[in-house]
Amino acid sequence: MSKTKFIILISLILLLAAIFSGSVFSQNTNSSDINIDSNLLNLISKSLKEDNEVILDSIKVKNISDNTYSVYITGHNKEENKIYNWTLNLKDDGYSVNFSFDDTKNKSNKESTSSKPPTAKDLVGLMESPTYPKDLSEAEGTTKLMALISSTGMINKIKIIESSGYDSMDRVAQLTLKHGWEFREFSSAYKIPITIEYKIDEQNNKKVQVELGEIEFIEN
Repeated sequence: MSKTKFIILISLILLLAAIFSGSVFSQNTNSSDINIDSNLLNLISKSLKEDNEVILDSIKVKNISDNTYSVYITGHNKEENKIYNWTLNLKDDGYSVNFSFDDTKNKSNKESTSSKPPTAKDLVGLMESPTYPKDLSEAEGTTKLMALISSTGMINKIKIIESSGYDSMDRVAQLTLKHGWEFREFSSAYKIPITIEYKIDEQNNKKVQVELGEIEFIEN
C-alpha cells in the first residue's frame, strides 16, 4: 500500500462514525450529492501535499443508497507528471462499516510520449456510477451512449445510441455522464462508447454496471 493511499484511508476511516451520524456530510435537497465538511477536505489536502507534493484537485461524495456512500478523490503531482484517482465505497450494514478502495495512477493528462495510444480508461478521470431510477421497481435494461470529447477534455455531447426501453434509465445515464464524469485532454478529440446496465440480482438488490468501449480518436 502506498503512503498516499494509506494516509487517505486513515483520514477517512477516522471519520466513518461521523459520516453515518450525519455530522460530516449533509445531503442536498432532492439530490444524491453530499456536501463534504471543509475540515475533512483540508485534512486530506494537507496530508496529500506532505506526501510527494500531491495536489488535491477535487473530492466528491455520492449517496448511493440510504447507507452506502462513494467518495471520489482526484489529485495530481506536477513533478512526477502523474494523475491520481481514488474511490472509497462505504457501506453500513448496521453492525460494521465495510469499504473497498480503488487506487489508480495514470500518466499526465496530456498525450504520453509512448507510441502506445491511451485506452478509454486512461482518458476518463472522474467516473461516477449512475443510480437506479427511483420511479422503477423491478425493471432491467441497458443504455448505450457515445461520449464526444474535445481535445481539451470538455464534453461536447453525450448521445444515446441505443435505448434501454425506459426513459428514466436513459435520462439518468445521460445526466450522470454529463455532470458526474470528467475526461482528460489529448492531442485530438475523441469519442468513447459507454454501456450502462441496470440489473436486479437474486436478492432483489438493484445494481448498475458501467463498461467502457474502445476509444476512437477524431482527426482534426
